Formats: sequence, structure tokens, C-alpha cells
Amino acid sequence: MSEPHSNSFRGLTIIRSRSARTLWVAIVVLVLVVTGLLMPLPLRGPEASPLADLAHAPIFAVLSFVAMILLSDVAPQQSLSGFVSVFSRSWFRVLCVAIALTLFGIGMECIQRYFGRRGSWGDVFLNTVGLSAGIFIFWTLQSYRDNVGKLVSSLLLVFAIGLLLFASWRPALDLWLIYSNSGIPQ
Repeated sequence: MSEPHSNSFRGLTIIRSRSARTLWVAIVVLVLVVTGLLMPLPLRGPEASPLADLAHAPIFAVLSFVAMILLSDVAPQQSLSGFVSVFSRSWFRVLCVAIALTLFGIGMECIQRYFGRRGSWGDVFLNTVGLSAGIFIFWTLQSYRDNVGKLVSSLLLVFAIGLLLFASWRPALDLWLIYSNSGIPQ
């Protein structure tokens, strides 16, 4: 006989409880992020650092986006009118996610030296830009779902993409300079 919160389908247990699913998703995402941030890079040479820097913002964008989704309420909340409703409802969640992920990013940078890598404040900055982009992507979907308006949704998405591009320009420039001066045929 199966438990009330799960079903068995050909030997697989399907978790039906929202809180249990949330916990599993959070654990899987956290394990993947920690593994990715602590794993020594298989690359050596001048391109290793810019390639690693390219990954910081997208990793933290995904992490903050998933955190915001997991912390969001399933039931629709009473909305205020227009643009303000998107921000006023979730400001506390945003603050908690931003503080927690910033501290997580700082902690990961501090312990990287024990895993054959080196942390830097530049990486913490890229992490913070990435988590901001993830929050803006969440707000984009939230405003679209709440019918706030296509203009607001578009502006939020453009801002999020702009943050990711801002975080990527320096590592991309470094890679371009490395490969344009390396004598590799183009």
C-alpha cells in the first residue's frame, strides 16, 4: 500500500507533496551549483580564468531564479494595480534570496582555495550581478502572469539580459584578445 503523498509507478516513487518536491529541487540545484563552483577547472593557460568568469553570472542567475520560484506562493495574491504590484509583493523574498545567495557566493569563493581554485572579489561581483539578473527574469515572468503589461515585462527582461551581458563583456573581451593574438587561423 502506498503512502498518501506518493504513488508508485513501475518501481518509481512520484512525490506529490509540494514541499517535498520543493526540497528535492532545492537540494539538486544546490548540489549542482556547489559541485560546479568547487570543481577544479580542466583547463590551463590564459583562457581558463575568462572561461570560468563567463560561468559565474549565469550560474547565479539560474540559482536565484530557481530560489525565487521555490519561494513564491502557488495561489495568486491580491495584486495592486500595475507596475508596483510586481515589486511590492515579493520585495521580502527578493531581499532574503539576495542576502542568502550573496553570502553563499562569498562563502564559496572563500573555500575554493581548498579545492585547487582561487576565489576573488571579482567573482563575488559577477555572482551578485547574476543573481540580480535571475530575480529580474523571475519578475518578468511574474509580471507577464499577472497581466501587468507587455511593456513592463519587456523592460524587465531587457534589463535582465543587459545584466548578463554586462557580466560577460570583460571575460569575452579577454578571450577575444587571447585568441586574436595567439596565431590561431581565423
